[in-house]
Amino acid sequence: MASLSNKTLLLIVGVVAIVIVAIVVVTVLSNDDKENENESGTAPTSITINGDAEMYLDDVQTLTITVSPSDADQSVTWATSDSDVLTVSTTGEVTAVGAGTATITATSSVNPIVQGSISVTVIEAFGTPMD
Repeated sequence: MASLSNKTLLLIVGVVAIVIVAIVVVTVLSNDDKENENESGTAPTSITINGDAEMYLDDVQTLTITVSPSDADQSVTWATSDSDVLTVSTTGEVTAVGAGTATITATSSVNPIVQGSISVTVIEAFGTPMD
């Protein structure tokens, strides 16, 4: 049986160790890419908000969204331009709390430059019924 010199043996062990490290790094990077892809899905390109543009004081409505493309991530954050007129929950439920006009905005959670908005006017009820 032929014997290997110490230098040759160390060279072989070093090459094997480098190959093992390279395989581990490539596998880890590949799995990270797959996890990120599954978590975020397709990035949205537009958001449309559907709901009533007029509400009476104390009315409540739940706005819905249409995200394009249809296979895009549907998660959004909601905001109001004037919480003295309209409040909005994390699920898009809007409550009319004061007279005036405010804008409700839905912003994509994965692509914050993509937004949809709706302007809503809150109307106070007129007087009391006549007898």
